[in-house]
Amino acid sequence: MLRTALQLRKAITRYQEVNFRDFDDGDSISPADWAALAGVVNFFQPFEQVIREVEGDRTTLDNVLVTMDFLVAHYKAAHVSVSHSASEYQLTCLLNS
Repeated sequence: MLRTALQLRKAITRYQEVNFRDFDDGDSISPADWAALAGVVNFFQPFEQVIREVEGDRTTLDNVLVTMDFLVAHYKAAHVSVSHSASEYQLTCLLNS
């Protein structure tokens, strides 16, 4: 769903511009919000790939453990990256996920 929203960003932004009177303050999607959404999509992309790789009846515990190690490393790398470059809001979201 977020990927679709990002693909339709121009149309959504245009809709907001045309109908700005219908939105309360803070209800429209700001450039910072779009950046945060893109970050969320990028962060969760490996999870989607890993789930597809380990689903099914033929997955072994070894495969699952390797993918779990990969996801832990991905999370730690994202945590370090976000803590150096993100806003306080983004950092709070990541740490509480």
